[in-house]
Amino acid sequence: YGPGVLTKEDFNMLPWNVVFLVTGGLALGHAVSESQLLQIVGSQIYAAVGHRSEWILLVSFVGLIAVITSLISHTVGALILLPVVASAACGDGGYGECDLRRLRAIVMCSAFMCSGSMAMPISSFPNMAAISVADEATGEQFLSPRQLLPFGFVALTLISAGVLDLVTVASAETGVGYTFVSVVLQWTTAV
Repeated sequence: YGPGVLTKEDFNMLPWNVVFLVTGGLALGHAVSESQLLQIVGSQIYAAVGHRSEWILLVSFVGLIAVITSLISHTVGALILLPVVASAACGDGGYGECDLRRLRAIVMCSAFMCSGSMAMPISSFPNMAAISVADEATGEQFLSPRQLLPFGFVALTLISAGVLDLVTVASAETGVGYTFVSVVLQWTTAV
């Protein structure tokens, strides 16, 4: 605004619903982090399924992430849920006594799931921006939430299947997908 690149009209045309979605989500993420809720949820999930295979743990997280990040922004969901995933992947021992191969692979697959969760208009900033675009003359939206939902749920289902396929249906310890993610992560940390 100072150098004259943007005008007052440009400022007024900003999609304020997207701006409020971002700021509200960041505030929610900070509140959840500061309240120690993340550690409580992570330890409860680990107590329930953490001693089982990585695949069982990841299936639990894929479902949880799919639901939560469809109801809130997937970026905010990642800020809130990935520390929970890391905590549950390590278990009671904390990060110092954690199997880094297991931790990195589960967090990486969970991050893919957070990125792919976009079933509802509020799930991602592009979705929110897409339904905010309207014809300037009539004010009518080009895309309604009702039109977006079926495609969002199809995309969410495909991403969920893809993340679980990445780990394979057999066992995360011997699965090709899990080994692939682990090898890629090991290579990128060695470089």
